Amino acid sequence: MARSLLIVVAALCAAASAGAAPKYGVAEDAPKYADDGGRALFRDFHTIGLTVDRVTVQWDQTNPDVIPERAFLDRLVPAAASSGIELVFQIFPKQPRAFQTDVEERTDEFAAFVKRVAVAFPEVRRFIVLNEPNELYFLSPQLARGRNVSAPVALKALAKSYDALKGVDPGIEVIGLSLSPEANDRTSTSPVRFLAALGRAYRASGRTRPLMDSLGLHLYPKDAARQDETTRYQWPQTGPKDLGRIKQAFHDAFAGTGQPLFQETPEAVGPVASLVLDELGWQVRVLPSLRGLYTARENTTVTTEARQADVYASLVRNLACDQAVSDVLLFHLIDESDLRRFQSGLERVNGARRPSFAAVQAAIRKPPSCAGVAQWHHLKGVAEPRLGARPSVRVSNGGVRVRPSAAEDVTARVSLVRDGDVLSTRSLAVPAYRRPPIFLAAQLSPGSYTIVARLTAVLAPSRVSTISRPLLVR
Repeated sequence: MARSLLIVVAALCAAASAGAAPKYGVAEDAPKYADDGGRALFRDFHTIGLTVDRVTVQWDQTNPDVIPERAFLDRLVPAAASSGIELVFQIFPKQPRAFQTDVEERTDEFAAFVKRVAVAFPEVRRFIVLNEPNELYFLSPQLARGRNVSAPVALKALAKSYDALKGVDPGIEVIGLSLSPEANDRTSTSPVRFLAALGRAYRASGRTRPLMDSLGLHLYPKDAARQDETTRYQWPQTGPKDLGRIKQAFHDAFAGTGQPLFQETPEAVGPVASLVLDELGWQVRVLPSLRGLYTARENTTVTTEARQADVYASLVRNLACDQAVSDVLLFHLIDESDLRRFQSGLERVNGARRPSFAAVQAAIRKPPSCAGVAQWHHLKGVAEPRLGARPSVRVSNGGVRVRPSAAEDVTARVSLVRDGDVLSTRSLAVPAYRRPPIFLAAQLSPGSYTIVARLTAVLAPSRVSTISRPLLVR
């Protein structure tokens, strides 16, 4: 079959699969290190109803041609295949500064390594390229003089890896980035702003091929004790209830380019991107009776085992109704023993089952009804535009004070209009959710006026909302 035809077939397959029920699994390296290649743990996968395991493969730039832990992977891959478990390899640099110098050479070496892994393990058909490149811990530096510098580097690594993997087999699925869901935009980059920077770098590069087939995203609570699957996070961060914000940022970044976007119609039209949620985790308080099996001290807020079970079951049910979500992978199957790491597994460190084991099992076995669930559509204007102003003022006020706002950073241009004449105009940068006062000074006389606000999204200037409000001057 000709290469061009293979690419078309792969695209059609991706389009056909969009909107299907998601695959469920875990992000778990324990099978990689198990003496039996993970076969015993894979039995627990089947008991729960999990079919996918995401496994990490780190690239060491000091020894760029060597596949680390090759012996473990040689044992894992056939064990997973014989157990009916699909492996997803996540490949990212071992050191966050791996690309800091000689970017072109280092990203070439990284892509060559990604290709080497794909050739060595042809059974693996899905690859995640990079891991939380919007976090300083995984890609450094993030910012320089207030501007993002990590996204252009991630673009090079992802684009070269995409081309390398498709060169091995056009049917390989390339999943990009695995973004962190939140960041402070000082030492790290929030996911929405990172995608905007990635889109700018992509357009400036002149590339016309896609960067990825799917977008990877992680979901963690800031406070596991208080936040759950219903919590809404403020822009530019994201949580399970804010996936539309990520889809919008992706659309803003890549609309009109060669990168497929998320599906908005009941049936996929052409190739569409999928959303791979490859890490979801709520950490729990370890049982006092098992404390001796864990080391160090807890360094974050945790929840109870019962509440974790409720959250996980709800996530499985709710995410099943999002046509963009192709995978829901919990982090982990089994706890890490170091309390500074993650105790978010369906099993405790000794392999005993938590309540979440049975809760997730039941949620997977009983798919929800998604009838009537509203599907996502991209915004053409800004998110939640508002214009606060008094409905009437006195002549003696000498003007009017208004408070425009939106659920994202916008630039507001506000005018006071009477009979088609603009009497006063002011512009102001308005941070998300803020309501800064703007005073429109003018010589007022009794009568009817109109306040008009034009709000422009800072990260997507093509998205504009114009709102108005009548004003009575007494």
